[in-house]
Amino acid sequence: MISVTPGTLYLINVGGGGGGANLLNGKESDDGSTSSMTSLDGGTLIFAGGGFASGHLTTTDGLGGSSDPAAAISHSGISGFSGGAAFGANFCPGPLGIETGHGGPQLGGGQPGYVLLTW
Repeated sequence: MISVTPGTLYLINVGGGGGGANLLNGKESDDGSTSSMTSLDGGTLIFAGGGFASGHLTTTDGLGGSSDPAAAISHSGISGFSGGAAFGANFCPGPLGIETGHGGPQLGGGQPGYVLLTW
């Protein structure tokens, strides 16, 4: 839970799942992008780093997104190789349901995550 101030403007950035690889043209898979909620003074309230692409054979290969210790709400994501859905994805009514925030298959793209805001 975060506190918000009436009349204050906030910026919500919705990141997407990374793109899959294409073996025909040599395109490698892409990392997912960051989702966040920040105040216009630059303070980060909520942060979810995008997951890392698989197939690059690096130390971040397929890992979940990183956290931001300065944010009020933030935690590291789980590895795409673990096969688990994002926390709370069971409750997502959207078109992806349980697949929300899930890492993609080998050479495939990851799924976008979610955020629930209530006033």
